[in-house]
Amino acid sequence: MVEGARLEREYRATYLGFESLAVHHDSETLIKSPIIGTSSNTTDKTISNYDTPPKNYATSKRLYRVNKTYYYRRKVNKRLYRLSLRTKDLKVALYRRKLFNYLTEEEFVYTLKFGDYEYIFEYDTEEEFQKRRRDTIELHKELVELEAETLKYKKANQVLETLENKPTQTNRIKWAELEGKFIAYKKEVSKKQVSQSSYKAWASVFNKLKEFFNTTPIEQIELEDYEDFVNTLIEEYELKNKSVNGHIKYTNNFLDWAVSRKLIKENNITGIEKLPEEEYIRENYTNKEILEILKYDFPQEFKDIFSIAVYTGMRVSEICNLKQEDIIKDNETDIYYLDIKKSKSKNGKRKIPIHKNILNRVLEINFPLLNDKSTMGAKQKVILRQLYNIVDKNSTKNFHTFRGTFIAKAMNLFPDKILILQEIVGHSKNKETELTTGTYGLEFDLKLKKELIDSVSY
Repeated sequence: MVEGARLEREYRATYLGFESLAVHHDSETLIKSPIIGTSSNTTDKTISNYDTPPKNYATSKRLYRVNKTYYYRRKVNKRLYRLSLRTKDLKVALYRRKLFNYLTEEEFVYTLKFGDYEYIFEYDTEEEFQKRRRDTIELHKELVELEAETLKYKKANQVLETLENKPTQTNRIKWAELEGKFIAYKKEVSKKQVSQSSYKAWASVFNKLKEFFNTTPIEQIELEDYEDFVNTLIEEYELKNKSVNGHIKYTNNFLDWAVSRKLIKENNITGIEKLPEEEYIRENYTNKEILEILKYDFPQEFKDIFSIAVYTGMRVSEICNLKQEDIIKDNETDIYYLDIKKSKSKNGKRKIPIHKNILNRVLEINFPLLNDKSTMGAKQKVILRQLYNIVDKNSTKNFHTFRGTFIAKAMNLFPDKILILQEIVGHSKNKETELTTGTYGLEFDLKLKKELIDSVSY
């Protein structure tokens, strides 16, 4: 970078109250003028229009923005001057600010003009002027190349934006992208007042949709996939029917909006039926039913999944997410436990001692149990299909019933140890217990949890 060089685009006669003397010099114009700018009094009058809040402005940074245009600002002899950088591009503004920072506090400055560009520098001798002139011409070439690249980048972005927003048969928008567009529309375009509670509710539903469908394009999600999602809301998130219906309604609204904006062709959740909001009481498995399930001739990986569910009360997703490194032996107590690191809530992250009845088998398993790249929804579907070989599909009993049955067994055996049981199954605690077991990060002793778990039998 040339020391002393200063860049300013399209100065022309924009700085009021100053006169300039133009002298023709070959194909360039040499402009001699006082240091151009506006005084601090003028600046103060427009301070309310600054995009950069005055209280956050650091004089040493010398860069701020007004109505999206960047300005260079500097104090000279206790007076404040500002120069328009004639750009809305931050990268170009930073580049030009760097050049302006070389300007010394001298009485006069000089401007070398090439068409729309003006370069300001000072000199003391003719030899120094010729050297600065040659260097400035080289600098001009660099600037033209830089702005050409910037323009190319902007045009490429415009093309990508056009392709993204244009409705085509190959539009592959995902839930994360739709969330961004939907929220941005509500905040910036929609004329209706939106409450914070609405934004919070939308975020909750979007988070579940993103977790379940991951990066699957929305147009590839079929009605039966949404049915699996609804089942997950019931089984994994343990939502009541009324809350599930709310999630279905919001999802339907999101998809209708996407169709109206031509982001997708059709709304594939419209066939989902509303759940009855008069909650029914789920039955737990009897001891006989549990034993029949454990003895049934399932493929081995499903035998293992059902056995772990029966003796731990774990959710199906937690079992499917188990890895080999999650099977740990505590050196102090010699107790083997399952280290649940991935869960939908902070309470779900926990250590579960392995039941004595399944310990040997668990140590033989090569986790993960379903070692494929299918989505969690697809895995749950396959697991339920296996379970329904022995359990009536039309009954209220399903995979989640293993969890309810385990909890009921443990509660009946240890009614005074509810807090320990809550930690084992990953249930949230109330405010009073959260103060001790949550706020201070305390966990119950593995021996206490092991005693409770081993007491469960069928």
